[in-house]
Amino acid sequence: MVFFNTLNADINITTTNNQTTMIELFSSEGCSSCPRAEKWMNELVTNPNLWSELIPLVYHVDYWDNLGWKDRFAKYEYSYKQREYRKRGHSKGVYTPGFYINAQEWRGWFKFEMLNHDVKEASKLHLEVHNNKVSVNYKSPLKNYELHMALLGFGLRTKVPKGENKGKTLEHDFVVLEEKKVTLSKVLSHHTLLTTDVKAKRYALVVWTSDVNSMKVLQSTGGWL
Repeated sequence: MVFFNTLNADINITTTNNQTTMIELFSSEGCSSCPRAEKWMNELVTNPNLWSELIPLVYHVDYWDNLGWKDRFAKYEYSYKQREYRKRGHSKGVYTPGFYINAQEWRGWFKFEMLNHDVKEASKLHLEVHNNKVSVNYKSPLKNYELHMALLGFGLRTKVPKGENKGKTLEHDFVVLEEKKVTLSKVLSHHTLLTTDVKAKRYALVVWTSDVNSMKVLQSTGGWL
């Protein structure tokens, strides 16, 4: 198992009072429309605003797994999250590739629109990884909120012998390998641990907070491990 806090990482990030843009992509290795969407997401690795203003995440869903190819990164929990977005009014459907900006469906990618997000005020979120410890500090404007932590993998490759992407070699970045969440109240100093058995060329840690009732993203940050 890979323990993200044993990778000799040293992160110390505090967001501004502007809400960071978190973009989520729901994808699958079994979906023929997804490689182009993931290629677009992969290009964000070199974005100068990565981590400071832009937080990308790629969730692989499992509802394509019965059509000839089982996605090794897919999890039921990620499919469930996308269904919850629809249930709570954040989107009009459950499909791949599906983009969301701060938990709200974004169909601009299909229209070749530029990625942008209205700047909104938000509480600061502090993330620190040092001496094999992870600490998050956040002062919530809400009575209760959820804290999320995700371990991302980069430089992942899969040769697909079956299904809609038969014969293709797929390349993945920003893949959510593991995710944890906890419901908390007000000021927080929280420690946690994420592990994975997926060997990636590089890893990153992403942290965000959300409204426990609506799933609305409040603030997010992250960095390389």
